Amino acid sequence: MYIIGLNVFHGDASACLFKDGKLLAAAEEERFTRIKHSAGFPKESIKFCLNEANISLNEINFIALNRNPKNRIFNKLYYFIRNQLKIKNFINRYKNFKKILSLEDEFLKHFPNVKHKIRKKIIHVDHHLAHAASSIYSTNLNESNYITIDGFGDFLSTSVGVFKEDKIIKTNEVEFPHSLGLFYTSITQFLGFKNYGDEYKVMGLASYGKPTFLEKMSSVVTFDKEKLFKLNLDFFRHHKEGIEMSWIEGTPNINNVFSDKFIETFGKERLENEKITNKHKDIAASAQKLYEIILFKILNNLYDKNQSDNLCLSGGCAMNSVANGKILQNTNYKNIFISHTPNDSGGAIGAAVVVQKKNKIKININSIKNPYLGNSYDSNYIKKIIKKRETEFQEKKINIIEYDQKKILNEVALNISEQKIVGFFQGRMEFGSRALGNRSILADPRSHEIKNILNSKIKRRESFRPFAPSILQDEVSNWFKVNDQVPYMSKVYEIKDNKRDKVPAIVHVDGTGRLQTVTPETNLRFYNLIKIFQKITNVPIILNTSFNENEPIVRTPDQAINCFLRTNMDVLVLENFVLRR
Repeated sequence: MYIIGLNVFHGDASACLFKDGKLLAAAEEERFTRIKHSAGFPKESIKFCLNEANISLNEINFIALNRNPKNRIFNKLYYFIRNQLKIKNFINRYKNFKKILSLEDEFLKHFPNVKHKIRKKIIHVDHHLAHAASSIYSTNLNESNYITIDGFGDFLSTSVGVFKEDKIIKTNEVEFPHSLGLFYTSITQFLGFKNYGDEYKVMGLASYGKPTFLEKMSSVVTFDKEKLFKLNLDFFRHHKEGIEMSWIEGTPNINNVFSDKFIETFGKERLENEKITNKHKDIAASAQKLYEIILFKILNNLYDKNQSDNLCLSGGCAMNSVANGKILQNTNYKNIFISHTPNDSGGAIGAAVVVQKKNKIKININSIKNPYLGNSYDSNYIKKIIKKRETEFQEKKINIIEYDQKKILNEVALNISEQKIVGFFQGRMEFGSRALGNRSILADPRSHEIKNILNSKIKRRESFRPFAPSILQDEVSNWFKVNDQVPYMSKVYEIKDNKRDKVPAIVHVDGTGRLQTVTPETNLRFYNLIKIFQKITNVPIILNTSFNENEPIVRTPDQAINCFLRTNMDVLVLENFVLRR
């Protein structure tokens, strides 16, 4: 049985494909369109998944969507009528509603050879149920508590509950207009970061400030034992005016969600290119602190109702790795599980899982744990690409050598230890926004200058954003103040005091690092590279950042070469080929 899962007409549009419970392929549409967080219908991602399985759309049994616009439809209509939301914004939401419910037209437009009626194959799955499933079924747990938390999906922002006897049982939820995700978005916009998905910038900036605005900000969102939390709606616009949004295609867009009350309380909003002041840093720190306080209270409240050691997190807010890294010390949970794609793109996997569970198909959990689900290219293909661009390489004086498997890792590890910036392209592309060793830029964490070099040569991003360490799993307790498994860069932990000077390039201003733990089972080649680097330097860590330059992560060898040529990257590794300036 073949099942496609989709996140469609929303930011981070994506597709995945299961065969008899095994996840075969998954990709985000942005990797094909080259538009960050690309919305709309993920036709290229669907085509990729079908090609990976060598099948046509006619062979698909079900198409699972991670949204069901009909859910809570009366709640939505009642809210609109009662609050007299702007008709323009209602029409925009209605257009999106219609698009989701008439997907057959989109399939027929992009897949004209379809013989069967697509409508009968489409199954809508509640947004937060899909989130929960994507997290829970990427573990081997028999029981767990769970929380899904994001902006909004199917009129909900949050869902909490328990998983037992192979059932997801919701115990509480938060409906529109209250949302912790929207609270964090409002802060992001107020601080001048207007692009969809910029919340991670606030998370990075927060470490530079102090929560001096916490008392004032505590009036914006408050914990509620019965309703989980409440927004003070005086600070927001979405509940009365509605917010202009664009999800149909291209770049997602959301207009400002904060009201004039926010400006009255916290002062003038920061303009996009305005200098970042200590006040901005303190506002970021206060928002992060308040988010953490509310989150931990929700989690402890859930624990009081069901005392499980395990907790599964999902939803866009589960990308807040700083908060995630503090859950163990602020709650009674002992094991925290977050999938490689907790955001909406991963909801495609969750939706497909829900449909399979209903059809009593056994889920291959190991296949869901694996984040390497995208394109791959063998050495013969890469050799043809290099041959095709031979003249270009000669003109730019690029030296190219093909190595065998063992020698190439020794060479690359040596290059990194010599503080060369290395583009590392191997195996299948990661699904989601985290570079986990297959589409990565690698560098020496021991250098005080590497962060500036990376930003000047390639990344050109804000100076307050940290770079991540990839570390051998069995070395975590020697370098960090915890001993946890973090395969997907989903948690930030403190680095030991006596180790910080040894790896300054990956130590954030507050002494932390967003680590990725690497094992032979998760990524053997990347593990071996770090192991060789350790033999050379006595440091079991390599700086790892995404292979891109203000664009989606590279997908193809040509895109990797283009990024290498237009930046000042020193070395490019394409499987067994090494290109050097």
